[in-house]
Amino acid sequence: MQPFGLLVVLCFSFYVVPLCLSKSVNGQDVLHNSPRYKRAPKGKKGKGKFDPQELDKPLLDENSLEEEYAERTFVYKAGKKTKPKNINKKPKKSKEANKLDRHPPRPQHDAKAPPNRMKRVFVSEEGVKWPNRTIPYEIDTTTYTNATNIKSIFSTAVDRFNEAGCLQWIPRTTETEYIRVVGNEARCASYVGHLGWSQQTLWIYESGCIYIDISLHEMLHAAGTMHEQSRAQDRNQLLSFNWAAVSSGNELNYQGYSLYNAREYDLSSVLQYGLTYGSTTYMYVNDPDLEYLTQIQQTDLSFYDKAELNAFYQCADDCNDPPVCQNGGFVKQINGVCSCECVDGLTGPDCTELDTSPECGGLVNLTVGSKDKIEMFGYQNNLTCTWLIKGPEKTKIKVEVDSLDLPTSEQDNCYHYIEIRDYLSGTEGKLICGDSGGAVFTKKNLGPTNMMVVRFDSEQYSAVTPGKGFSMTVTAEPSACSILPCKYPATCVDGATTDEYTCVCNEGYSGTNCDTVAATATVTDSFEDDFTTLMTHSSTGVDFQWSTNKYSNLNGFTKTASDGDLMATLRNNLFATAFYYTYRAKLETSAVFERANRCLRFDYAIADNNVGDAYPTTLTVRVFSDSGTSSVVFDENTGNDWTTGEVDLPAVDNMKIEFEGVYGFQHLIVDNIRVTPYLCNKGDPCGNVCQNGGICELIVDSASRCKCPLGFTGEFCQNDLCASVDCNQGICEVLSESQTQCNCSTGWFGEFCDVDPCENTTCKHGSCEGLSENQTKCNCEEGWFGELCTLHACEVVNCNQGSCEVVSETETRCNCTPGWFGEFCDVDPCANVICNQGSCEILSENHTHCICDDGWFGTSCNIDPCSNTNCNNGQCEALLETQTQCNCDEGWEGEMCDSQTLVTYKCDFETEIEETCFLVESTDDDYDFTREMGSTLTERTGPDSAYNGSYFKYAEASNHFPGDVASLESNVNFNAGTHCLSLAINMKGSHVGSLSILTKDGYETIIQQKFKGKQSKNWFLYAKELSLSTSTKIIIETVRGGSNIRNQRGDIAVDDIQLTSSPCPTTSDNNDDTSANGKGKGPVNIIKPVVDPFRQNKP
Repeated sequence: MQPFGLLVVLCFSFYVVPLCLSKSVNGQDVLHNSPRYKRAPKGKKGKGKFDPQELDKPLLDENSLEEEYAERTFVYKAGKKTKPKNINKKPKKSKEANKLDRHPPRPQHDAKAPPNRMKRVFVSEEGVKWPNRTIPYEIDTTTYTNATNIKSIFSTAVDRFNEAGCLQWIPRTTETEYIRVVGNEARCASYVGHLGWSQQTLWIYESGCIYIDISLHEMLHAAGTMHEQSRAQDRNQLLSFNWAAVSSGNELNYQGYSLYNAREYDLSSVLQYGLTYGSTTYMYVNDPDLEYLTQIQQTDLSFYDKAELNAFYQCADDCNDPPVCQNGGFVKQINGVCSCECVDGLTGPDCTELDTSPECGGLVNLTVGSKDKIEMFGYQNNLTCTWLIKGPEKTKIKVEVDSLDLPTSEQDNCYHYIEIRDYLSGTEGKLICGDSGGAVFTKKNLGPTNMMVVRFDSEQYSAVTPGKGFSMTVTAEPSACSILPCKYPATCVDGATTDEYTCVCNEGYSGTNCDTVAATATVTDSFEDDFTTLMTHSSTGVDFQWSTNKYSNLNGFTKTASDGDLMATLRNNLFATAFYYTYRAKLETSAVFERANRCLRFDYAIADNNVGDAYPTTLTVRVFSDSGTSSVVFDENTGNDWTTGEVDLPAVDNMKIEFEGVYGFQHLIVDNIRVTPYLCNKGDPCGNVCQNGGICELIVDSASRCKCPLGFTGEFCQNDLCASVDCNQGICEVLSESQTQCNCSTGWFGEFCDVDPCENTTCKHGSCEGLSENQTKCNCEEGWFGELCTLHACEVVNCNQGSCEVVSETETRCNCTPGWFGEFCDVDPCANVICNQGSCEILSENHTHCICDDGWFGTSCNIDPCSNTNCNNGQCEALLETQTQCNCDEGWEGEMCDSQTLVTYKCDFETEIEETCFLVESTDDDYDFTREMGSTLTERTGPDSAYNGSYFKYAEASNHFPGDVASLESNVNFNAGTHCLSLAINMKGSHVGSLSILTKDGYETIIQQKFKGKQSKNWFLYAKELSLSTSTKIIIETVRGGSNIRNQRGDIAVDDIQLTSSPCPTTSDNNDDTSANGKGKGPVNIIKPVVDPFRQNKP
């Protein structure tokens, strides 16, 4: 996730507030609305019970959770690492919005004339933050044809966002500055941060953007963030860019910004684009095994998105006594409640406890170089195990899989798997299974290297027979490289101790940490690695920072880099802060230059527009040293084209070079900076003299020599030993300084690869393969035989409704299509069978069976039991050949659907907006009920599922104080008279408080029923007759139990609440209701109005 609007660059030089767009578009929440994609503790995707047969489909659904797991999966069989065979390469529906990305500027935000006094300090843009940590919003439903859909999805996204930290999205009431969500333009987009406008627009296009992850993406932009792939300071550690494919219209979403980030680069952030734009690859993950992280479809902010959000808005600053979160966790604060957000698998108030099955898992503490074993042999199903492996500082955790036997599907998907988090502990890890050990995983040098989370799952596919198990060796290897000692950017190789390492330097650099430039060395910077090599950003005396771009517009001329793909550009890159002409940005060197005469050369271009106006653009090159400071100013326009600047660098001690750009009316670009030995007027003795890959070596002040690679000779390596060797159908290989040989292509032979033994061999139905200079072989096509592939046994066989298969040169076999039999596939058993209202099913060659259509019976499907049944206001359903039932239309009942029923209010919470529900969240309480699907947040409290359907509502105990009240109250006027109120209640947990059913008329409140403390492990039903007037309010009130905030097992849930304008049915003491999901239901208690032990005049 990006640094939240901290001095980010924009798309056009004079435009400051670009519109940022999401990474995905098209389709609807097919995946996100799946029950298996439900919310689980901490917002993780629920694991549920999966159908094993789904994994054996020839091709997985690209939007399914099975596909997501398959992309994470690595199968080790027969000593080889493979991927599942049925992975779907099609783009996911919510990953195709890159093509809609366009960044229009913020109106009237061009650079301004400078005031008399200017503060030249480069700081983060506090102006992008929303005041009071709230973002008011409203959805313009007039821009949507289906307002219910956008309200539902965006409301879910708001809930997810508000659960992440102190920045809260709130429905707009009277606020003048707010977000307006619209859907009638083909874009998924948002401005960056708070702009101080009324109606700041956020676009969620109705025909392609209504997804939870896209909504969260745009909401983060509105909060002040930029794309993850724009993190110029560290993106090249994880990604490589195919800049050649990036067009000028799309460049803005990929250009580098100097951002401020609290946490590591997160490939799974909702702000990380997919790797492709349409069918073109724009980015590559340097470790291809981590590509799956860029394809995950999120239903929540990622762990590191939340961490960045809390850090940027300084949420923990309001905590009086903030917890100390360990093992990668962070402090989040929501509505004044401070707690630790832990990585998945860890829990507890400070993230030191393990979320694991009791039979497995544990903390593995290692010393430097020590090893330990993790073994799981003879394991059972329904396990979720967590191991936290930790070592001392300056170590890295390594996991070696010694043995492995975990079951896989026929398509090589994992049924049971080990999850290895060798990238970041807070992201989804790699899943491994199979039958071969030997895999090795080492913690990447991103974030703490001395900690790794490993998990095991046999719960997801618990119906599958377990394998033998696995064993792993874990080691805390010494890693001095974990503190990143190597510079510019060199490769670090760990040594034998925590203080030993070797830096493998890039060309031109030397020294222990590769931070020295020798007197004879040449160093360059073309900004291909942004500002992480020779030239880095200066933080002294600057107002903004340089950017890297592929394209730049110089007075109407589009320029590309003079060397490589990227160049440094001087652009107005502030989002919310006023930007002035004469603002300065600086680049500087930090390498140690040995004392020597040198020449600085660089390419630059200054546009020719507005020449002579008040605020010219200038480029100043300064050289600092112990001898003083010198400077050269470049301020003449270059005719909108590249030119080369030169500055002599005399031999001095402690030299530092600085490039200062002053923003004016003309655009300025810089590229291809190089520092070479000797003063500029001496020339470069090594200037392009060595050919064919030869390396120039300086001998004396003005002389050089070429060191030639093998196969080339001569003063300038101009002689190629292979030049005079014709290898025809082969490649010349140099064996020594005087000897070569020809390596022939397949099928060619001879000293010079000019002999084709297949030239005179004709393989009629096959291909010729040369075995030697004088020997060939015909490789026949399937079904053909003989020395020259001229024999085919099926030529004289008629298989009718089937296909002929050659078994040998003299034997064939007919493979019949389904439904056909006989030696030659000419027998159809259903040919003479009449099934009337049904279809014939073949059981064998001599047996058939009629499968009747719904409602028809008999051996020939000719009996309709409903023919003589009149269901009046309903439909007849045939149950058996002699039995029917009437299914009545809504509002009708009775055996023949001839009696009208009463209308009932019903709240089953299956949709966000329920037209028949009579209850709403109370505004006179401490917190709201939560609508949930599946289990509640805290273990050992709350139901495992809804009483009926998928959703229920509950009062969450976590993060609330004892005595806090959550209430539902009626919002309709009832008809006066007797009503029956019924509902399902779940009050499981050791810290359960109370649930009361109240009626309120005017100022009088009566407790009709009150339940205190734990009632049952399961749902139980309660019904009560109520005498209501037209002004009566019904209130369902819960009081949070426990003695302190840590007593969290006190969730109280309600479901299937009904109010009928009739008396309650007769009481049944043992009415064991097993309908509606059929598990965990207790007896129904129908209570007539009697003396209530909890009744009192006032609650």
